[in-house]
Amino acid sequence: MKNLHKSVGIFSLSMFAAATAAYIYSPVIGSHADTSATADITLNVGEVLNLTLDTNSLDLSTTINSFVSGTINATASTNSQYGYTLTLEDVDSNTNLVHTNENIDATVASNFSGSKTSSEMEDNTWGFSLNTTDFYKVPVNGSPVALKRTNVPMATESETTAVTFGAKVGNLTSGTYTDKILFTLYTNGQNGRPNVDPPVYPSRPGEDPTPTMQGFSCDTALPNTHDAVVLMDSRDGNEYTIKKLADGNCWMTENLRLIDKTISGADSNLPAGEVFTIPKSKITGFESYNIALAYLDETYGGYYNFYTATGGWGTGGLNEGTAPQDICPKGWRLPTGGEGGEFETLYGYYNSLELLQGEPNFVFSGFIKSDGKISEAEFAGYFRSSVIQSYWRAHNLIINNNGSIGATSFTYKTGGEAIRCLAKK
Repeated sequence: MKNLHKSVGIFSLSMFAAATAAYIYSPVIGSHADTSATADITLNVGEVLNLTLDTNSLDLSTTINSFVSGTINATASTNSQYGYTLTLEDVDSNTNLVHTNENIDATVASNFSGSKTSSEMEDNTWGFSLNTTDFYKVPVNGSPVALKRTNVPMATESETTAVTFGAKVGNLTSGTYTDKILFTLYTNGQNGRPNVDPPVYPSRPGEDPTPTMQGFSCDTALPNTHDAVVLMDSRDGNEYTIKKLADGNCWMTENLRLIDKTISGADSNLPAGEVFTIPKSKITGFESYNIALAYLDETYGGYYNFYTATGGWGTGGLNEGTAPQDICPKGWRLPTGGEGGEFETLYGYYNSLELLQGEPNFVFSGFIKSDGKISEAEFAGYFRSSVIQSYWRAHNLIINNNGSIGATSFTYKTGGEAIRCLAKK
């Protein structure tokens, strides 16, 4: 019996071992191992862009010595994730309303400076408005003005911008006067910049579609006198019309509007690593030599004391010198003033009030003094230079509606005056 039990025990043990071996190796012998891979499914939705006008022929009728206006509604629709830009410009370089009878020389011009209400517009002039009150001259082809710019998708299926065109008629020959206006709609790129070429470089396809002032090259972009381009100041998104004037320099033809910003040598005409804060808009306090003061007016643009204009360099303690820095964009600077300065040189080419208010577009924006008011805005303009005249004063350009021009003049550093930057070479 012992042997029998022993044999049974050995048999049972052998069966257990065999079963264990079969269990251990069965995943290899009868393998069902998994492997996997992924696939990306991409759906590309193209941009859709459409612009419609409620009329392609705005007919205005009036009599002499009166004002007349009418509105065109421009409706934009797009699915662009970055928004859109709607611009307006003339179809050519002649912005006059011209008589259909080619034997009649009379025209209705669109060449005034700044904004004008209907009562302020001169006889036989016309312009456009976005609020039915403030009218601006029509820009020439190649220098479009942005009517609206967004940087987010549309919340609705479409958006409409109403543009009013108005004409002030004086003693004018009867008949029909016409001109043609170009509306253009662009979708924007990732930084709020049109991703197709706007007509600012009509003869240079492939240029930056919305060039910024920072990195601008005067001679490359504007090779000929009175060539123009619209540039954006990347610090705040403001756009300015830039022209190459007869002195060979590229100038802003609008007053700087920078306000409430901290700028640095990376984006402004400041030393590398330096920062300067342009304060919030405030019309009072313009009696200090060593405190930053600035004021922004919707019509005239920005006003800056000398300390602010020079980025904190031009304190009251200096009685001579030329500021090596200022609040102009990087690659730009304040013009020089005084004898032999750039204001005087420019005046040598545009030596009358009419000429200075033509291509350079120096406007009557006045100045701000310690009483906290804009003075002389209706008949004079004051524009800062980088040059100190004395402990108390700095050189500038002054224009006056009596025809007098101060191309080497000077005023107190404390007052608020306009800024026109010119491109470095």
